[in-house]
Amino acid sequence: EPKVKTQEPKAGTTKSSYVDMNDYYYLSNGEIASFLRSKNTYLLIQDRSRISPLELSDSIQARFGAHIGLVSKHSFGDRLVIEIKDDQQTDSILFSIYQSYPYISFISPLLQNRKKQGILAIQPQITVRIAAGINPEEALRLLEKEGLNLVSKLKFTDTEFQFEIAELIFDVGRIFEITRSIAELSFVEWAEPNFVTTAQKSFTPNDPLYNQQWHLNNVGQK
Repeated sequence: EPKVKTQEPKAGTTKSSYVDMNDYYYLSNGEIASFLRSKNTYLLIQDRSRISPLELSDSIQARFGAHIGLVSKHSFGDRLVIEIKDDQQTDSILFSIYQSYPYISFISPLLQNRKKQGILAIQPQITVRIAAGINPEEALRLLEKEGLNLVSKLKFTDTEFQFEIAELIFDVGRIFEITRSIAELSFVEWAEPNFVTTAQKSFTPNDPLYNQQWHLNNVGQK
């Protein structure tokens, strides 16, 4: 049975600092998850075992301080977010950072979903669920032929796996493109990119009975 997909979104521009570059993938129900891409703000994804975040921050500012600024309003834990001051120099600056820091595995523009409900970044990785009735070992072999390298099997499941994209990627649009291609395979139930999310310092519970949770009402009693 063919997979039913909703209509592809159309690319365009917005009045904000985020632009529509046709970045999207299909959810398991066939609906589209689409994103706007920041024009000049990027997350650096580095190998933490080779350089500490503080060392990387100091080095980046010393080398590129005239062209970039560090952004603190979006918290991705100890990963750095940079803003390129001159849009015309974006490609050359990103290329220079890649060349200067081989332990930076990927530089992702910040992404915002169309409902403007959060800021994300993305990695060149895909999570895949194998369709029911398919031999996982055979599926993994086929996915390797599609250019995916197995990273791990997800916990508490025998059908969901995380992969790295073998292809060298600099444009996040290619990650979405590959994800859509993998999701179309007959032995795949769904596929989605691996996102990096911002750290949430607090949240508002959506439990309608939250105010009745007596054990959470701690006012200092012992």
